[in-house]
Amino acid sequence: MKHAKFSASGSHKWTNCSASLELEATIPNKDSSFSQEGTIAHDIAYKFVTSVISNDDLVAIQPEMIDSAKAYSSYIDNIVTHDFFDKFFEKTVFFGDMIGVSDDLGFGTADCILYDSLTKELHVIDFKYGKGVKVTAQDNTQLLLYGIGAYKELMKNEIVKLHLHIVQPRINHYESTVLDITQLKDYWIPFFTNKVALTQNAISFSPSLSVCKFCKAKPLCPALKGKVDNLQNFMKNSKAINLVNEKEINEILSNSELIIAYLSSVKDYVYSKAQDSGSFAGWTLSKSKTVRKIREDLIPDLEKEIGIDLYKKTPLGVIEIEKILKPLNRDIKDFVQQIEQKPILVKENEINFEF
Repeated sequence: MKHAKFSASGSHKWTNCSASLELEATIPNKDSSFSQEGTIAHDIAYKFVTSVISNDDLVAIQPEMIDSAKAYSSYIDNIVTHDFFDKFFEKTVFFGDMIGVSDDLGFGTADCILYDSLTKELHVIDFKYGKGVKVTAQDNTQLLLYGIGAYKELMKNEIVKLHLHIVQPRINHYESTVLDITQLKDYWIPFFTNKVALTQNAISFSPSLSVCKFCKAKPLCPALKGKVDNLQNFMKNSKAINLVNEKEINEILSNSELIIAYLSSVKDYVYSKAQDSGSFAGWTLSKSKTVRKIREDLIPDLEKEIGIDLYKKTPLGVIEIEKILKPLNRDIKDFVQQIEQKPILVKENEINFEF
């Protein structure tokens, strides 16, 4: 299934920055090691809650992934306290026509949906394997859109409350919030409908740390480039040599994290392009230095040779060991391995030093 234009997972971006939709549409999806890890973790979690996990899975997967899946499964078990629950896992829900577009433009896959037919309450649970960012349940647009899709799916049933849950086991974070179904219908559905209309009527930028964090277009974003340009123009247009004042320092510091994140994304983007084609925008990759490291298998021999425990108290570095070996007429090369470091990004016309 193709990715939805108005996806639940990308909703924090398009509800805050309508321009992100147009910019990201021009950039192909590229899996990162984190996204690949997350996909595997979700697959294992699904197998746990549906009781189809195999011994081969248990052997092949990292223990931390297994522990997270168990925690997710236990969380669900604590909600399902009787036999009158409808349960849906990895359920694709369509909410497009609830927020002003066709269903093929608005949908997403919810990790877990539970409907309690006794209390008439709906639960939507999002399993997060990542640990870099703590995700909150309150006003979580991804969960809310899943909730709208689940409400549409189960509309024939009476629903009085919607519970939204975040399960983030690797940082021991479990959070939930609840709202009356009237809040969903009277506030949140109109909220998303208005946001969708804004993306279709006008393109606006709203760069911020949280909105831009996972945006594919970040290195190519003109609004972020404008943040850097503003600082450069301030310096170019200054008529006198004056110290930066308190107000200006506040403005610089307020934008510093966003600018640093933007510059880092630009560097990563150019690095990736240079890896693919050899060079990009006047930049290429240069061989970096190598570092020397004592071979683990020769540590006992080296300790016997110099009569010192290498890792007692403060570990000895290669240079210190080399000095000890010199009077013994022994060469450090006999005990080290050369480790290539990651290539560095340099201007194409710069001299590439060989280390």
